[in-house]
Amino acid sequence: MSMICCLYPIAASTANELLNDPEQMEVLLEQMEEDNSDVILSLEKSWHGLHYVLTGSAEDGEAPLNFILHGREVGEDLGYGPPRLFLPEEVQQIDNILTAWTDTDFLQRFDPVTMDGAELYPGIWNEPVDELQEEYLAYFKEMKDFIQQAAKQQGIVN
Repeated sequence: MSMICCLYPIAASTANELLNDPEQMEVLLEQMEEDNSDVILSLEKSWHGLHYVLTGSAEDGEAPLNFILHGREVGEDLGYGPPRLFLPEEVQQIDNILTAWTDTDFLQRFDPVTMDGAELYPGIWNEPVDELQEEYLAYFKEMKDFIQQAAKQQGIVN
């Protein structure tokens, strides 16, 4: 089984409701997958590499750039841990910092040799560098655009 990461945009009011009633998280995610699959962003298996490029760490890193692996846990474990929620002000902080990142910034920090040494999932770092750069830059751009839209809607769940 693969470990993938999906991002779901939510309204600020929904984020507050989930904080008050975390048991509704799974219901909300299932409903969004059925009704709004076109607004969900799947980072597939790129999540760990993206986190590493943004933070320089396999597990930690400073907020808000560490958002892919961190956040407020809400609800039950859905297989690889509970979903994590970001409130509107946190989403705005993530958007602000990602907006400052250029493609060049991303590619300068993308180092498959170092990433292989850090034992990042999915362990593909010996593939051709140009192909990896192209794939991960595309995920980065999609994520950056998604976060920008989520900031306008004022919420995100991953």
